[in-house]
Amino acid sequence: MSGLAQGVHTLDASIADNAGNLSSASQVSFTVDLASPTIVISSPSAGSFFNYASTTAIINYADTGGSGLSLSSLVVRLDGNLVAATAGASQATALLSGLAQGVHTLDASIADNAGNRTSAVQVSF
Repeated sequence: MSGLAQGVHTLDASIADNAGNLSSASQVSFTVDLASPTIVISSPSAGSFFNYASTTAIINYADTGGSGLSLSSLVVRLDGNLVAATAGASQATALLSGLAQGVHTLDASIADNAGNRTSAVQVSF
């Protein structure tokens, strides 16, 4: 099958023998998910200034295609280094500690259960 639109589809199948006896129909439903999830870094905001060496990042995300989010696929990086994050159904938090003076870059991405990954969202602060 090709060219299926995004959404829920149902496939029905049955077969007949040479005598014309028709089997009971078998049915399966499935979801075509072509859309990447959405993701936003809510905190820290781009261009913000701190006078402390740690802060908590807040990352919000949502599934837009119907297959659900793969929370284990969440990737959070601070200045290119992986940061541990606690992922919930629609929001994750990550402690950013040991921040030295200067500009830092935080990026995050997540995938849905169909394998669609967001483009990495990024903020500098």
